[in-house]
Amino acid sequence: MEVELKKTGVVLSSLLMGLLLIASDASAQWTPLNPVTSIQKQSDGVLLMLQRGVMRLQVCSDSIIRVMYSPTSSFPNRPDYVISKTNWPAVNWALQSTDKDVTLATSQLKVTVNRQNSMVAYSELAGAPLVQEGPKMMTPAEVNGEATYHAEDVLSIYGSREAFYGLGQHQAGVWNYHGESVDISQENTQIAVPMLVSSKGYGIFWNNTSRSRFNNRFVHSMYISSEVADVIDYYFIYGPDFDKIVAGYRELTGAAPMFGSWAYGFWQCKNKYQTQQELLAIAHKYRELHIPVDNIVQDWFWWTTTGEFKFNQHYPDPKGMIDDLHHNNFHLMISIWPYFYPGSETYADMEKCGYFIDRTKAVSFHPLGMALYDATNPEAGSYYWKMVDDALLKIGVDAWWMDTDEPETEGREENI
Repeated sequence: MEVELKKTGVVLSSLLMGLLLIASDASAQWTPLNPVTSIQKQSDGVLLMLQRGVMRLQVCSDSIIRVMYSPTSSFPNRPDYVISKTNWPAVNWALQSTDKDVTLATSQLKVTVNRQNSMVAYSELAGAPLVQEGPKMMTPAEVNGEATYHAEDVLSIYGSREAFYGLGQHQAGVWNYHGESVDISQENTQIAVPMLVSSKGYGIFWNNTSRSRFNNRFVHSMYISSEVADVIDYYFIYGPDFDKIVAGYRELTGAAPMFGSWAYGFWQCKNKYQTQQELLAIAHKYRELHIPVDNIVQDWFWWTTTGEFKFNQHYPDPKGMIDDLHHNNFHLMISIWPYFYPGSETYADMEKCGYFIDRTKAVSFHPLGMALYDATNPEAGSYYWKMVDDALLKIGVDAWWMDTDEPETEGREENI
């Protein structure tokens, strides 16, 4: 009986492997090959003309490679909202081309492009494989009336047990995203950072600002997709130490300055203090009990109406309140919103100046006609921050918390 069971197990294993091989072949047939037709060496990398589109590998440093793919014959000019470093010092690298592949090598890693399918493989300098990327897919689409593309790329991690970290701040209680799917979009309590870090010693910064997804539900592949894209654009950052990967990310996006030392102490916050008296009573009680604390947070609805930076009647002496907190060695952080309710002088003035992006079109949490100011307009930004400075910073507020900066409007699943 035991022998028969073993034989049955062997047969089932063989059948399963056969099915996997068939599925792999079928998958390859679903995505047509996109071979390299010609290459052109550049001062900082290589341009590869493909059967469909064009791909560029840029050597940013000996451990950072930027990869861009356009479904057209050129790369469109587009603003970079996150990447702050655009000029890179020259580094030594070499290009080798054969009938089968094109290999770019720095002093830290090798990047090999398969001529038959334009897939990109990364490996350590000694040859140990890191990951293979591709095929890239750009599917024409219309989003909010705009002609664009849906973008998808694939990391092939067959048989790998590597762990995946990063991607921002999410609420699912997951530490390692191997076998998981993560939506990269700003939501209340969800912070989206399209930076993936692998325990194999590399990171990938997916340079796209639209709603995206890192999907490893099928554990042999990590699918990375975005709903709006002109190109596929990412940075491959090799460590192998995590500190070096993080340093590479900081080099791309800029070094964030350290906060004042008080910001690393204990904060007291609740939803929400209703009055000046309540807030001061909490602060005084902490000092009475000799509990160390550095900051207290005044959450929403301290204002008269949303968009007016004026304390309501429950805060009769804002400057006196802040002076009291400072006297007791407290700092004050205050919540501010980018929304403006209709009916105020500020709303009318900003509407006249054209400083709003859009207004709510249905009554929900926010009233009809509530407007969101256009932070991408320098004049609107100056107008907004002058209000914050005049109303809050000049009376001693130490920090602000820009709350509700997620796209919390009706139809947000459809509006990207």
